[in-house]
Amino acid sequence: MVPFMNESYSRQAVAAAHSTFKDKVLRSGTTFFYAYYAGLVSMEDMVDMVHQIADNIEHLLEVGEGKVSEEGVNIDVQRRVAEVLRQISHNLQAG
Repeated sequence: MVPFMNESYSRQAVAAAHSTFKDKVLRSGTTFFYAYYAGLVSMEDMVDMVHQIADNIEHLLEVGEGKVSEEGVNIDVQRRVAEVLRQISHNLQAG
């Protein structure tokens, strides 16, 4: 990364940036699952997207020299997303 600031960040600035980032992640996750909930994408599309997301995570970890097992990211991400999709489907059928 190219440094763009010569002074340290304050604790408040770091906390605010972290909070803003978490809010954006929450909104993006909501958008992701709402697309399925609203019928804008199919289950097959969601599965394909999850595979692409897991591949992207693995690539980012490799670039950042993080360590990840061969199946660690894919399997864990797929299981968790599958559970959320089951819950959404159940709620759609119950509602």
